[in-house]
Amino acid sequence: MENFLKSKIITPLVLQLRQGVTLKKLSLSFALGATIGIIPILGPATPLCILVGLLFKLNHVALQVGNYAVYGFQIIGIPFFLKFGDILFNKPPFSLSPSQIKSEIEILGVLDFMQKFATSILHGSFLWLMLSPIFISAFYFIAYFLIKKWGFKIEN
Repeated sequence: MENFLKSKIITPLVLQLRQGVTLKKLSLSFALGATIGIIPILGPATPLCILVGLLFKLNHVALQVGNYAVYGFQIIGIPFFLKFGDILFNKPPFSLSPSQIKSEIEILGVLDFMQKFATSILHGSFLWLMLSPIFISAFYFIAYFLIKKWGFKIEN
């Protein structure tokens, strides 16, 4: 696992340090990319990383490395965010079991089902947004520590 992290994540980030990026800005770029990467909606993570990189003049490679490094956590996190997002808004949690989805479509119809699902996605996205500062902080310190440990000895 350590070799995988070093070769697939740390080494590309360290190579970016050689191009004039500071350790702090590189760690922030990775942290924002990883946080965006766990958004509970499939699809918008990559465009959001590009937008954030352009707006805040961050390292695009580090943003995308962070984004793709957590892709598995995004898939695993979707049910978590949907369930607890609905609970946060005092709504019954949306079930993601295929048999439950099929029966809800049959009972509600496709349009009402899509509206209910969209509401759960909004609730989950709001929860993600609320937890984002915690995720950014955690990913920042992880990236900072790993890059400093396996990367360069730089002062900034």
